Amino acid sequence: MNATELSKFQEEMHEKERVHAATLEQNVHGDEPIYDGVCDIKGYAEAPIKVMWVLKEPWEKRENHEALGGWPIWEPWSDPAKMNDMWKTMMHVMYGITTGVRSEQMPVVNDEMLGLLKSSVYININKMPSRPTSGKMKKSYEQWREILLEQIRGYNPDVIIFGNTYDGLFENEEFAMNSKSRQDLGIPGIVGAYISGKKLLVDAWHPSPLRICRKPDITDDVYVDSIVKAVRGYKNS
Repeated sequence: MNATELSKFQEEMHEKERVHAATLEQNVHGDEPIYDGVCDIKGYAEAPIKVMWVLKEPWEKRENHEALGGWPIWEPWSDPAKMNDMWKTMMHVMYGITTGVRSEQMPVVNDEMLGLLKSSVYININKMPSRPTSGKMKKSYEQWREILLEQIRGYNPDVIIFGNTYDGLFENEEFAMNSKSRQDLGIPGIVGAYISGKKLLVDAWHPSPLRICRKPDITDDVYVDSIVKAVRGYKNS
């Protein structure tokens, strides 16, 4: 798709998300989704390698009983220095994919890196405003599965980075079940790499710093460099 077609597709997906959200039994407050997709549609359409991130869920704090959501996930993306650590890690991954620079040699996050993040697709399994500890993703995956698969088909990325969202979820879809493992691109226990048609599927840990509590050896440098290795290895193969 060109930028105009992508923009129309994204508008249609946001409307589908809004309509579907109203049907969810647990949506007792009348919340809207926190809309996901791509911020810089032109940048994504023109990107030499199109990257999609698939993460878990957005977060918004409810003070009373007011309805939440109704805003795009990239709304806070203005000053890269003030963005949370998860987004900074994602910016470093995108910068490494583009430049080949190792994580320890990268500058602090800057507008160039933010531009690269804005030019990638960012979708969540659960589209609804959530608490940081809202639970496992299986139910949310089942609720949003058709929309998620339509997003993957429509945005048609070259690379999909699953942030702890592959095992038990997308791995059971036909495109994943028919994929072939590329052990030369992965690192056991850190990153799995699979080829599905012309797409690279990257089974990675979540970019949140909470990852280090469970796997202290997967520092930000290790996390960034392992994904960059897989993507650039695929790109150059």
